[in-house]
Amino acid sequence: MKLPLPPVFIAAVLLLVVGLPVAYLAWPAPTPPPASLSATAIESVRVLRDHQGAPVAENWPTENGALVFFGFTHCADICPTTLIRVRDALNQLEDSGRQPTPTFITLDPERDTMDRLEAYLGFFDPRIRGLTGTSQQVGQVVETWGLYAHRVDFDNTYLLDHTTALFLLDNRGELLGVLSGQLEAAELARRIRLLMDGG
Repeated sequence: MKLPLPPVFIAAVLLLVVGLPVAYLAWPAPTPPPASLSATAIESVRVLRDHQGAPVAENWPTENGALVFFGFTHCADICPTTLIRVRDALNQLEDSGRQPTPTFITLDPERDTMDRLEAYLGFFDPRIRGLTGTSQQVGQVVETWGLYAHRVDFDNTYLLDHTTALFLLDNRGELLGVLSGQLEAAELARRIRLLMDGG
């Protein structure tokens, strides 16, 4: 005869399932994002490939500039929430002529294959370009961009505690501003427009 699970056990499991995403949201990366980017930082991105296998190449960022976000596809809350806000902000900027190319750079190249990146980002917005590379190449990006990325193992898998800021670049690779990924879409769009207009 199968015994029923104790109520305390059921409550503990529910608390874990509900509480983990909340705890992850409140688990900010302790290193502030950089105030500027070096030429080496831009070059570290140009050696990567996108989610369709195409090299990033020397013309990155494109003429529209880039809105860069770092994350990983197994992210519980922060990455998908930020990608939704980026999508909605871009929609609000459609008629303004101020639409930087959204660029998602994975911090987890071991699991985030090109196929996985394509499927994941396509769920949010096909305009988002996913970039990946070898572990060494991604590590170089983390170092030259002054990012924080720390692996946290648990329950036979792992998460990454990482920098969650958005980096707005012009078409020369100059950093126009660093924006919080927690901004609502309307405010994010307003700040992108302001920074791209030189404000």
